[in-house]
Amino acid sequence: MDSIGNTICYFCEHSAPSTFMNKYIEFCLCDTCDDLYSPVNFNSKEINECPVCYENKQLFKLINCNHSICLDCCKTIYFGTSTNQRPISSNELVAKLLPNWIYDDKQFDEYNVFEDRHFNIEEKTYDELITIRNNLISERPEWMNTEEFINYENALFRYYKECQKADEECEQYNKTKTKGNSKCPLCRMPSKYKFN
Repeated sequence: MDSIGNTICYFCEHSAPSTFMNKYIEFCLCDTCDDLYSPVNFNSKEINECPVCYENKQLFKLINCNHSICLDCCKTIYFGTSTNQRPISSNELVAKLLPNWIYDDKQFDEYNVFEDRHFNIEEKTYDELITIRNNLISERPEWMNTEEFINYENALFRYYKECQKADEECEQYNKTKTKGNSKCPLCRMPSKYKFN
């Protein structure tokens, strides 16, 4: 489980609500990994020595050839593993930090246009975004200058910057992963998909 109770995909380590996960006996896979990227056939299970780690484990047949390996070796070869702790992802911050929109759809569209025109969210710090906003007060419609909306906007800017930080931490975490060549370790049959 992630920090907000969502399930973490065993392969890609992204988290999502359980409705987007497929649960197997000891692990879960997101719909994407299960439907598109999974290099193994989960119906073909056997207990035997893994030809990669030499441990007696449950083995799964690789889809592109007839060889079987354990799930841990499969994860390392095709997706990568790290000894570092998985950081909080930006999608975990939605439930914690994203403020609720309290206005109507028309105002939502109006604010999105205003935001796109005036704020360069990716390149500005939180304090810079506040300064830009404060300098634009006279150009904004009255509803955007209420205390309630200013508080919403402050929380929104904070959310954006925390998501940006989380994405950077996840990118650094992914760089720490040991990853194989996405090929069967025995016959070198490549996967039909390229994994990040």
